[in-house]
Amino acid sequence: MKIQNLISGRKDLSTFIKFCIVGGLGTITNLVIFYFLADLLNLQALVASTICFLVAASQNYFLNGIFSFKEKFSGYSFKQYFKFILVSLLGLVINLLTLSLLLKFYNFKYKIFPQAIGILFGTIINFIGSKIFVFIKKELKSEDSSD
Repeated sequence: MKIQNLISGRKDLSTFIKFCIVGGLGTITNLVIFYFLADLLNLQALVASTICFLVAASQNYFLNGIFSFKEKFSGYSFKQYFKFILVSLLGLVINLLTLSLLLKFYNFKYKIFPQAIGILFGTIINFIGSKIFVFIKKELKSEDSSD
């Protein structure tokens, strides 16, 4: 039993590392777009962050499906995408709360720094939600069953 837990733990760690790689790409996408919208175009930070969320979350869904959770992935579906967005919304709430609090209490020259901190806080919740709610292994249909 302990060996199975160890193997499962290693697999979870591997999946988490892949999830973080995808998340890192999403973070880069998020921050580049955020910098352009909030710091260069002077769009309100929370609006810019929401736009960035939608772009980065969509990118992350597609990449996590083919990379992080490929053994549990049986193709893209609107239902699964919707579940991923719901899980990601929890991360967005954490991100926006963090961003709002940091901007309220600290004077940052660049708003990109509290944005990055907000993204960091949502990572663990997004991983757990993706693992247990979004990318769940589907039961395979028996090949010899008839319709």
